Amino acid sequence: MRTSWTTASFGTTARVSEGEFIALRDHLARCSGADSRVAALQCLAAALQRAAGGRFVTSLLGFTLLVGAAAVLLQ
Repeated sequence: MRTSWTTASFGTTARVSEGEFIALRDHLARCSGADSRVAALQCLAAALQRAAGGRFVTSLLGFTLLVGAAAVLLQ
């Protein structure tokens, strides 16, 4: 998986202070429990995107059939 972040180190080695590491650790500790459902949904969405990405037309057809069947069943 590719990361989508950049640094502003301007060609030199990026240095992180001890306080920044502590703040990051605290943030991750707070967020990991609270957003576990969101993280699971994001992981599922990423897996579905990888699976469907190579088969776009087939996935689109399957989705259309699924929506059509749901519409017929819900009437």
